[in-house]
Amino acid sequence: MFISLFLSGCFQSVKKITPKSSVSNVSFEHVDINRDGNITKLEFEIASKIKKTNYIDPALAFAAIMAIVGVLITISSLLNTKNRKKDVGN
Repeated sequence: MFISLFLSGCFQSVKKITPKSSVSNVSFEHVDINRDGNITKLEFEIASKIKKTNYIDPALAFAAIMAIVGVLITISSLLNTKNRKKDVGN
């Protein structure tokens, strides 16, 4: 069964993913570069090209998951060591 599930991935077609244009909320002050109260076409183009990617939140989530897994492994290792010492004498 595992082999059939493993091989079934080879028969599926790869879907082409097209990037979606997303509208993000940007404050008026951020877009109005020269602070004249009007947004010109140049200011709009500059603001639309600025894209920031958040790398910190996923990295923190990954580190937290790895820390939790490490703690669980350590706890299970300590419990297993205590049980091994009991079983050796029998």
